[in-house]
Amino acid sequence: MAIGACILSVSGPNLLASEQALLKEANPWGVILMGRSCQSGRQVQSLIADIHNATGRKTLIFIDQEGGRVARLRPPVWPKFPAAALYGNLYKHDAERGIAACRLGYQLLGTELMHLGIRADCAPVCDLGQPGTHDSIGDRAFGDRVDMVVDLARAALEGLRLAGIVGCIKHMPGQGRASVD
Repeated sequence: MAIGACILSVSGPNLLASEQALLKEANPWGVILMGRSCQSGRQVQSLIADIHNATGRKTLIFIDQEGGRVARLRPPVWPKFPAAALYGNLYKHDAERGIAACRLGYQLLGTELMHLGIRADCAPVCDLGQPGTHDSIGDRAFGDRVDMVVDLARAALEGLRLAGIVGCIKHMPGQGRASVD
C-alpha cells in the first residue's frame, strides 16, 4: 500500500499489533502523538521506539505542544508552559523582553520534546486574536497585531530550532476570525 505522504496517529500509550502492521504497510511520513499516547517519559520513548521499529526508520514524530491549554504533555509529569498570549502581553510592555522570553520558553519546551524523541511541534499559533472570534483561539494567539504575531512566532520557531525541533506554524489560512470552532 505504501501511502507515504501522510501523518498518522496511534490510539494509546502502547502500539497495537494492528497499528504496527499499518505503520509498516503505509510507511507514513510522520506520526503525531496525542494526549492519550503520553503517560510518562519512559513510556513515550518506548512508544516512539516501537513506531520506529514498525516503519523501519526514524519516522518523524510530531506533537501538538503549544503551551497553555493546548498541551499533550501535561503536569505533573511535564512542566506547564505559558500560553502564547502571555508572551504577547509582555511584548506590549517591552517588545525585546517579550521576544527573548518567547524564544527561551519555546527552547525549553523544545528541550522537553527532544529528550523524548519528538522532533516536530505543531506550534506556534500564528492567528491574529480578533474581537468576537471563537474561544478556540483565545490565549493561543500572541496578539491582535501583525507585527507582534510575526515577531513572536519567529522567536518561538527560533527557540524550537535551538532545541533541535522543527516548528509547524498554524492555522492556515487562519482560524483567528472564525466565529465557530
